[in-house]
Amino acid sequence: MLALDTANKYIIYRYGTSKYIEFEYPKDTINSFNKFKRFYYVRYGGYPNAGTEISQVEFTNEGFTYKIYDQSFTLDESYRSEIGLTIESPKLKKQIEIKGLVKTRKGGLMGLKESELIKLSDGPFGH
Repeated sequence: MLALDTANKYIIYRYGTSKYIEFEYPKDTINSFNKFKRFYYVRYGGYPNAGTEISQVEFTNEGFTYKIYDQSFTLDESYRSEIGLTIESPKLKKQIEIKGLVKTRKGGLMGLKESELIKLSDGPFGH
């Protein structure tokens, strides 16, 4: 879960359940917006391109890069939406992807596409 304070004072990432949070970043929410980066990309559809919209928020902790994504694709009449988390370790040369369940989504990252609170990232495909 990526949570934005209702007064826009901080942003925080939490992993776990409502009863047990296994991981929380950052521990100190002061200046937390500076610890995250955002990326947004849109390509409008039409033959032969699929319409694509990608929104991503990322942060780095102890050598691991966490990328939370919210993306959708359209081609002809079909539509596909995906949410999830990618964890990358350049040192270990490993990547783990945890796919989310779209039907359980509350809110979304698309609203952060023009946020001035979070710095821009180089994108979802590397730094």
